[in-house]
Amino acid sequence: MGVIFSSTTHTGTSNLPYDHPEISHRCLPRSGKSDDDIVHLEPNARTITVCTPGGFKLACVWVEFETGEQTSNEHSQKVLVHFHGNGELAWQTAAMWAEDFHQTLGVQACFFAEYRGYGSSTGMACLC
Repeated sequence: MGVIFSSTTHTGTSNLPYDHPEISHRCLPRSGKSDDDIVHLEPNARTITVCTPGGFKLACVWVEFETGEQTSNEHSQKVLVHFHGNGELAWQTAAMWAEDFHQTLGVQACFFAEYRGYGSSTGMACLC
């Protein structure tokens, strides 16, 4: 026996029963515009706006470290891409973890991706 789901698409992204703004808001409480604007970024960090094919603008963070070595060094060519968890913002995880990633993993740069509807990114967070 199959189950048929029917719903009205509220965000325009899917026809799934959980794709509803109120459900997304309850499950993704840190999304949306908030007072969590960037408070502190290290001098070696900057925000980068990534434009998606769907027209969203994602406020990501790029952190680059000076290694003092030639770029032919294996470690100086590594870039870590980090996707934060729910309840966090890209700039917060960058401030907390970038230096640790550099020291322990030997990466030259970290890219902290942001999700739509989080921080100053456009769009609305959803579960789909």
